Amino acid sequence: MQSMTSGDPNRGAASETRPHRTARRSPTLTVPVSWYTPLADDGRGQARAIPGRPGTHFAGGHARPRSRRTHRASLQRIDRFPASPVADFNLRRCRRCFDPPIHYSYGQLSQHGSILWKEGAKKRLMKFILKFVLLVVVVALIPASVWFVVTQPIVTMPSSAPTKAAPAAVDTARLEGHVRTLSQTLHPRNGGNRENMNRAAAYIRQEFQNAGGRVVEQAFDDEGSVYRNVSAHFGPETDERIVVGAHYDAFGDSPGADANAGGVAGLIELAGLLGKTGLKTQVELVAYALAQPPYWGTPRMGSAVHAFSLRTQNRAVRVMICLDMIGCFSDREGSQKYPVQQLEWLYSSKGNFIAVVGNLGQIDEVRRVKTAMTGASPLPVFSVNAPLFFSGIDFSDHRNYWQADYRAVAITDTAALRNPNYRTARDTADTLDYKRMGMVVQGVHAAVIAFDR
Repeated sequence: MQSMTSGDPNRGAASETRPHRTARRSPTLTVPVSWYTPLADDGRGQARAIPGRPGTHFAGGHARPRSRRTHRASLQRIDRFPASPVADFNLRRCRRCFDPPIHYSYGQLSQHGSILWKEGAKKRLMKFILKFVLLVVVVALIPASVWFVVTQPIVTMPSSAPTKAAPAAVDTARLEGHVRTLSQTLHPRNGGNRENMNRAAAYIRQEFQNAGGRVVEQAFDDEGSVYRNVSAHFGPETDERIVVGAHYDAFGDSPGADANAGGVAGLIELAGLLGKTGLKTQVELVAYALAQPPYWGTPRMGSAVHAFSLRTQNRAVRVMICLDMIGCFSDREGSQKYPVQQLEWLYSSKGNFIAVVGNLGQIDEVRRVKTAMTGASPLPVFSVNAPLFFSGIDFSDHRNYWQADYRAVAITDTAALRNPNYRTARDTADTLDYKRMGMVVQGVHAAVIAFDR
């Protein structure tokens, strides 16, 4: 192709009046055929050229320019730029073009291309480093987030929280007396011994009445035998209620001091505290029959009967708190076990704490119970929120309230993961720590007040 400036009579005049910005350059430059240059009329019959960036503006003979200002008809492949240092091309800047868009010698082009390659390599390296750092941060945040959700290590104590007040006093001697009555005088108290089960229900009923509760018995039949859930109601008869429950039967011939005479003893002493507390919401304390095998996990459990009766009557439950084994504590290293060994990294190897347990749908309830209990006594309070497939997360009566679509949490000393006497003849009243059990009752009372406000 001929030079685009040849045969122009006005070329000299133009050269004198409009010198090109570039005065030093090689006489000619062969442009690879893969380069395409948009050409346009400058208004005086002259063509003006915009050198394109290789492989970006146009690719192929049927390429379409990316700049909307350039029409397809104005594209023309050129092989050489003119040799004149003052060519009248009215060169201008263009998006994604070399800056400034001027003619280059082979040396300049090679040097410029090397600089661009190095700059591009640096940018690619920086992008890789940033992506790698971001990946590391994300990978680190995943376990940190899981730890934060599962354990809820931070609790907030508002200045107006009722747990800031002095905790209610719990008589530890009375706690021990209830445990000894249930685990010794009324032993054995399993589903097969209906006489002792009825005596235990009558004992609990009397203690609830002594605390000032409105007592109701929920009788239900199981294969021709009648069992009773014993409830005590405190506060006004509101549509919504707070439920606190514990089962009073034991496994087989075990005395069941920790499992679960301690939970029932705590329930009875909680009744005494609530009888002296002004409440805004109805609080129902329930002692359940039939929680141990062969009733465990079936609709015949006393807690299942109670939970589904509430659901059938469309009763609203703000929260259900289950007390199951609250009296075993140990300061010995290694006394606390976990269903997953790695959980020891998140918690303590000593069994000197009480646990608040919920599933992933009860994060707020677990947090509120933990906050209230932490402010009520110096007893360490740990918590866990885990999916339902996690072993042990539903190993008590709160599971039936989940199934009835109520929010529920469990308060426990973790049962067999701490207590070596669980479901054995060694589970006696002499093995429990009544001082720390009293702290648990203080914490549960604070939690009820927190939900009542």
